[in-house]
Amino acid sequence: MPTRLGAQHWHDRAAEARTVAGPMRDEESKSGMLKIAAHYEKIAKHAERIERAEAAAAKRQNST
Repeated sequence: MPTRLGAQHWHDRAAEARTVAGPMRDEESKSGMLKIAAHYEKIAKHAERIERAEAAAAKRQNST
């Protein structure tokens, strides 16, 4: 079973994509890379919601 990647992983990938996009001169390529970074950030936000929900569930379970 594959390990699920956490929010930090996706934030890191987004930062990496922005770094790669920085020096690009071709505007279409740069725009595409920045779109990839934006999508990675959306994935990171979703992963954060999952992580918060799991932490809350664990907390509830531990308090019973």
